[in-house]
Amino acid sequence: MYKFPIKVLLNKRFQLACWYAIVNFTMEFINIVTGWPGSAHDSRMFKSSMICGQFEEGEVSGILLGDSGYACHHILMTPLLNPQTRADFNYNSNLKR
Repeated sequence: MYKFPIKVLLNKRFQLACWYAIVNFTMEFINIVTGWPGSAHDSRMFKSSMICGQFEEGEVSGILLGDSGYACHHILMTPLLNPQTRADFNYNSNLKR
């Protein structure tokens, strides 16, 4: 599954609202979260979402792919910011596929 956070900008200095969507491998939306203020952090939005709780309780299975705005979690794989080893670079490369 892929996770696409999107921030709606009113102008260059003011974020009106944050929202994100989760789609499955066929690009069908399975979760959309809206209504957070523009200053909300991506990780906070996800940790507070119903879908995160459903993953934690085992009601939903799978692994999410997120960007570096999210903390790496057992259900959410994110790229390494400073890859050091060949394995680190391979991990980041495989996330892009």
